[in-house]
Amino acid sequence: MTAGRSRKEGKEMTGRAYIYTEANDCQDCYKCIRECPVKAIRMENHSASVIQENCIYCGHCTSACPVGAKQVREDVSRVKYLIEGDDPVIVSLAPSYISEFPEYTPGEFAGMLVSLGFSSVSETALGAEMVSAAIRESQLLRTPGIHISPCCPSVLDLIHKYHPEHAHKIIELDTPMLAHGKYLKSLYGENARVVFIGPCIAKKKEADLNPGIIDAVITFKRLRRWMEEEGIFHGEDAGVRSAEFVPYTATDGKLYPVERGMIGGIKGSNDHEDIAYLSYSGTEKILPILSNLEDLEGDSPVFLELMSCAGGCVNGPGTTKNHSLAGKELQVVNYWRRQGVGHGGFSIPQISLVNQHDGYEHLQISRPGESEINEILLSIGKKHKEDEFNCGGCGYENCRDFAMAVFSGKAESTMCISYMRRLAQDKATVLLQRMPYGVVIVNRKMQIVESNRNFAELLGEEVLRQHDADPGLEGYDLRELVPFHLYFSAIFSSGDAYFEKDIRFRDQFLHLSVFALEGKNMICAMLHNLRAPELNRAEMVKRTRKVIRENLETVQKIAFYLGENASNMETLLNSMVDIQKEDYDE
Repeated sequence: MTAGRSRKEGKEMTGRAYIYTEANDCQDCYKCIRECPVKAIRMENHSASVIQENCIYCGHCTSACPVGAKQVREDVSRVKYLIEGDDPVIVSLAPSYISEFPEYTPGEFAGMLVSLGFSSVSETALGAEMVSAAIRESQLLRTPGIHISPCCPSVLDLIHKYHPEHAHKIIELDTPMLAHGKYLKSLYGENARVVFIGPCIAKKKEADLNPGIIDAVITFKRLRRWMEEEGIFHGEDAGVRSAEFVPYTATDGKLYPVERGMIGGIKGSNDHEDIAYLSYSGTEKILPILSNLEDLEGDSPVFLELMSCAGGCVNGPGTTKNHSLAGKELQVVNYWRRQGVGHGGFSIPQISLVNQHDGYEHLQISRPGESEINEILLSIGKKHKEDEFNCGGCGYENCRDFAMAVFSGKAESTMCISYMRRLAQDKATVLLQRMPYGVVIVNRKMQIVESNRNFAELLGEEVLRQHDADPGLEGYDLRELVPFHLYFSAIFSSGDAYFEKDIRFRDQFLHLSVFALEGKNMICAMLHNLRAPELNRAEMVKRTRKVIRENLETVQKIAFYLGENASNMETLLNSMVDIQKEDYDE
């Protein structure tokens, strides 16, 4: 392979974010913030962008985004480039494929991948078995203390970035993907290219941190789209020939994608009953465990199997979610049961699986002081503890977490829904009170939602006193205040959305304008006294212009009819003259 080709491949893999946002597609809904377990999202220019140095690439945001604005780095073009080369390109296939593509038999699926251009297909589960054996055969689990599984790269990132005090508790071994990559290159040569296909986005970063082992990573989702682009569909006419996994079929490693799958492989015939095996999946469960890990300290060994995806790798962000979690787990378990022992006496070469997980860096987090938090809370109207609604509308668990996000530049004050609603309501109330008309808004039950003081003044002293005691008259029944409420009811019952009418109320002549709001769920009415000094001149000018306009239209119509009549009369008279002339000539 030429040096030029290697440089080109390097350029394709560097400088690209593993997860990014299509800014034009982002709907500013904050759902990704709500779903992100470490809040590695920054709002800027009405778009939720991923903070790469904070992200653990669990991929929750890609699954949560309702419009698909969160995208994953595209590596299929690189894989196609590798396939076009002279070196063999081997698939390291994650064992959760059986739950993502249950319509295929293992042989059919391997054959389908070969039809895409891969040289052969091997199961990542073989690497899982190598990791299990390395842990089982070591003296590690005989040592008191906490021992954390090294298998989930998202968990590795989580611990190193947010709980570096526990990083030394991670077992210093390769993940199954890296172990399998080393194994395949020991079998087929260092020039062999290995492409991991699975449900995980964090594997892309893991591969980049360990160059020369895994050459590219694509997800099941992207693989399915690639298959569709190539016109490969499952069925009788698919034309895909079956193929065997190389160098042999895995056994217990097939259970790794589900909870306690790794534990089952490690325990094997291990008779150390004093070891506590614990398994947790889902970052939202793992975070509080890491925050209180001292609770597990003791005189006996504790093994922690931690997986960032709830339910395990079968529920990873690179899957299509076409099946229930229970159904996926059952697919994996049944697959494991059907296969049985398949090693066939094949000897596993001695490979060093030691890995100190370099490249996962500790995140420096600056935290605001209490006075700074209170200042930010005050700026969004949170003057007292009871003002902190903790509604979660901004995407954060509570108002104080939101204030810390504002402090760090990850959030903006306008993301607080209650603050913006109150701000809008205050502005609307000020505008309402300053209007020279009487304004009232009612709901379908004819209850007042909002009104201004001018409305109360038009209704008399008694209503005005009620308004001064209870500004806005919210909840009052309009039918008890005005006799002309039927005009409001008519809007609700008719197909009209607006009408105007002059009415007489007590000694006043009022002009009433009523129109529907929010799809006729509410009605707004404006009332003004036609005799009010401040409105009289403007209203008189308006009405005079209306009268002039209507009279001009009438005059124009009369002129038209007179003109048409004169023309007809002229034609008639001319015809009579012509007839008389003809008679005279005769």
